[in-house]
Amino acid sequence: RRVASTYQGEWTKIKQNAEHRKLGYTKKYYHGLEKAPEFKSRTTEIVYGRDYSFGKNQTASVNTLEGRVRVAYEGWTPHVERLRSGEWKIGTAKLWYDKGRKALYLIVPITREQSVDLNDMTQVQGVDVGMRYLAVVDTGEKPIFVKGSPIHHKKRHLQRLRKRLQEKGTRSAKRRLAALSRRERRLTPDVNHRLSRKIAQPQVLVGIEDLTHIRVKINTKRKDTEERRQAEQWAFADLHSKILYKSSLYGGYATRQDAHYTSQGCPRCEHKSKNNRPGKGLLFTCEACGYTLHADLVGGRNVRLRTLVARQGRTITGRVSTVPDVDSNDTGPDPVEESRNPLTLVRGS
Repeated sequence: RRVASTYQGEWTKIKQNAEHRKLGYTKKYYHGLEKAPEFKSRTTEIVYGRDYSFGKNQTASVNTLEGRVRVAYEGWTPHVERLRSGEWKIGTAKLWYDKGRKALYLIVPITREQSVDLNDMTQVQGVDVGMRYLAVVDTGEKPIFVKGSPIHHKKRHLQRLRKRLQEKGTRSAKRRLAALSRRERRLTPDVNHRLSRKIAQPQVLVGIEDLTHIRVKINTKRKDTEERRQAEQWAFADLHSKILYKSSLYGGYATRQDAHYTSQGCPRCEHKSKNNRPGKGLLFTCEACGYTLHADLVGGRNVRLRTLVARQGRTITGRVSTVPDVDSNDTGPDPVEESRNPLTLVRGS
């Protein structure tokens, strides 16, 4: 089943690549099936009720080639309580082996149906994601800016360290590379996990950009190798998925909105133009009405306004919503000062 799903995914990527080449998004061919896929990790999928089950005294029964094995397990207390409650549906799990700790982990997915009334949401937020700022959240009152410089700095440090170890090539260097790869693999999910917990709150309707197929539109033919690497490693999909499920888990709701012209459209008069954001910088100035604001905050504000329209369930002509009652001169960090000091962590005032 796992091999079949892998090949099905490869064929899907090939079809998408043919469609993108036809539309002119890219000229590259996807060469995924030139070599057979390889499975290197010791991971297997097991079906609940057939291959594994949970018993009394916090034990799990797992089916093996030598028969059933009943072992004790431990886990985070809230997760264990959800397994015991019976309110959550248990799905197909993965049995995963950690080489560093030499231990087996049972990764169990659980789901639960939950009804949400959008009229009960007391606050609406719009989230603009990117590489310069991991997220800019327009809350309607106090915007939140999360800089991407710290994580990019860590990734560059790990990249340089990996390069030196690869050039050394000793046995100890290879062992260090294995540990380093696990450290890199945990870095981005951990950052997205902590960031999504700040965004997803009870009774908050969160609007995020629908960035489907945005990867093929990113210009990867850049002279700067580090800039190209950051664009290719942009983990916006992981952040979006965490915001979606955490919002439902905490009693809120998250929805995707159209991402077209969110950084070029004016939230006051709806004028759309590339000239509103000269040089794709941090300063947004509408050439029609003169509205000035931080460029990434404009993107978050447009997403928030579109989320408000979606909640109202009707089409509004003219302005997408009422004019925000916010002074554009003292909202968000100064774009000029931010460009001078890219390592500063800031929050909107």
